Amino acid sequence: MANTSIRRCAIYTRKSSEEGLEQDYNSLHGQREACEAFIRSQAGEGWRLIKTAYDDGGFSGGTIERPAIQQLMADIREGSIDVVVVYKVDRLTRSLADFARMVELFDAHGVSFVAVTQQFNTTTSMGRLTLNVLLSFAQFEREVIGERIRDKVAASKRRGMWMGGTLPIGYDLRERKLAINQSEAKTVRLIFGRYLELGSVRLLKKELDRRGMVSAAKASRKGNVRGGKPFSRGALYSLLSNPIYVGEVRHKTERYPGEHQGIIKRELWEQVQQRLRGRAVRGGEGRKTEASPSPLAGKLFDESGQPLYVQGAAKGQRRYRYYVSKSLVRGESDSPEKGWRVSAPEIEKTISAAAQAMLADRATIALALDRSAIADDQPILKSAQCWIERLRSSDAASALSELTERVKLSREGLHLSLRLPVPSEGAGDDPTSDHLSLVKFVPLVMKRRGVEMKMVLESDKTLSRVDLPLLRAVARARRWSDDLVSGRVESVDALAKREGLDKRSVRRLIRLGFLSPRVVEAIAEGRQPPDLTVIALARRLDLPLFWRSQEQALGIL
Repeated sequence: MANTSIRRCAIYTRKSSEEGLEQDYNSLHGQREACEAFIRSQAGEGWRLIKTAYDDGGFSGGTIERPAIQQLMADIREGSIDVVVVYKVDRLTRSLADFARMVELFDAHGVSFVAVTQQFNTTTSMGRLTLNVLLSFAQFEREVIGERIRDKVAASKRRGMWMGGTLPIGYDLRERKLAINQSEAKTVRLIFGRYLELGSVRLLKKELDRRGMVSAAKASRKGNVRGGKPFSRGALYSLLSNPIYVGEVRHKTERYPGEHQGIIKRELWEQVQQRLRGRAVRGGEGRKTEASPSPLAGKLFDESGQPLYVQGAAKGQRRYRYYVSKSLVRGESDSPEKGWRVSAPEIEKTISAAAQAMLADRATIALALDRSAIADDQPILKSAQCWIERLRSSDAASALSELTERVKLSREGLHLSLRLPVPSEGAGDDPTSDHLSLVKFVPLVMKRRGVEMKMVLESDKTLSRVDLPLLRAVARARRWSDDLVSGRVESVDALAKREGLDKRSVRRLIRLGFLSPRVVEAIAEGRQPPDLTVIALARRLDLPLFWRSQEQALGIL
């Protein structure tokens, strides 16, 4: 009998929350025991458990920025692992895109992947398809949970409940409700009263600094202490405009009666709000344009999802605008380098250029169209060109504000989301009845100037080599295969009838749904060989199912 080669097995476990991790036996231990039992059952095949434990406790599966998964991937690259064993697929990741990258890494280093409660073979096309479907549902479940949490927060705030976060000065938390801290409440009343007397946040800050008054020190459940520092001007603006002090709870743009008692009388609150609005109006006098001075206000967010606030400064007759991280505005960051402070005109110019590039990118628009129910792309392409012209006109600020839905900044680049109006016939002067969502990651080169950040767009070399018919055919084939696996259609015959195509065409095209992620990425970026067309791919009856062989056969290196 031939000797069985040793297969080094690594177990990966994950738990999303930190709750229960302090217990002697928790979810991580249960996952590990099940995986160890499975490995023992395969001892005859040469499976051996390595000593290193890869455990991520308290980390979401929506990202791979986890210490244990990063260590696991590093050990795979070093060639010290042959098999990765998990309890369920979603313990590894809940993101389909992240899993595709992991599979590439596994394939490149000859590593097998096993989920002990979900049996499939990743070396076959059906096994990979099953795995992708499982990951799709895991990602869907994560997104549904997020929606439920957001809905619960909104419903709770409508009832006036405190939903957590940093405790505002003047309140303590008792039985999950806000209770007035009388000592801190005196400071709050002083701040409101002195602001009305002084009429300026700048003068108010000077007086508070002179008196040696600091923000309240609040300890989190983890023991981290925030506050205990001099009030910043941004923190004072936030305090003065916070409806929590008049007994209300704010959710986005709405305010609701709270369960807690207010510290400030309604009359004083209204006087302060009127004064704040009055100074904002006076600060805007003399502007000759009706366009919003800060078109990205409320739409810029940092890596942690915190908003960037608009702040201004003046030097002589010159005025400056900045978008500044919430942590820097409120003085919660120990180092300026941990937050964002970017020149408003510069980032607005950068995002405008990125938006114009997205609107001119036929591949981005094609993928968005395929996810929507819009069949005709010509009106969309025409609308995109009109918006490009608006972004280059004197109406650029207003156009950027209307078009931009959300921008998330990171050190590698920005995630830009646009809402492109969809033209509809017979709508008169307002020809928009719907929107097409365009989402793209735009790489940037970051250059720091003091506490400010300078952004430089990396040149986009993937312009109009994109084969639009091929890209749309691949997207359609992926949607068809998903419909078949999920049971939304019973057979290829039913699919052909639904699409109004003959069965032979559907059978040929549906194979494009099994292309590897690298091949699809090359097609989306226009890097595929010139002879790789829809017709050529549909006729390739000998196309390998194994991804690496497939990439070699198609010339995707």
